[in-house]
Amino acid sequence: MEMSIHRNLFFALLTLMSVGCTNCEQEVINTDASGVWIAEVRHRVCGSFSGYAVAVYRVNENPPGEGDGDKEPFQATYKTSDFEMGDLPIETEWINDQHLIIHHDTRMNVEDRKSKPMVIKADTAYEELRIQYDPEPVIWTQK
Repeated sequence: MEMSIHRNLFFALLTLMSVGCTNCEQEVINTDASGVWIAEVRHRVCGSFSGYAVAVYRVNENPPGEGDGDKEPFQATYKTSDFEMGDLPIETEWINDQHLIIHHDTRMNVEDRKSKPMVIKADTAYEELRIQYDPEPVIWTQK
């Protein structure tokens, strides 16, 4: 039952993160450019839930804003009350101008620490950009 509750709560947060959230506070943690692409690691606090996202956009574009969840191929979330200060769990690495690797330290099973973010979105491409994950993420979704 606890797993079902977590899934429902994370699905609700996924919806908020994808369409934007007016009550969220967002901070850009890292910006990494390669060729015509920029990858931005973001941290968001939206009340009882927080999370990380990686936004990708072209150098000649403005950074994605509210409602631009499609430009965030990676999203991970956790309960704000479970947060523990530590190393940044999300990092980006460019292999070349068209290949991005997202390194992450996230929950891989229910026994992992609750402070680790749960991946709710991990697209493997955005336009012509290839996106790879290290390690391969476990996607937490509602069933």
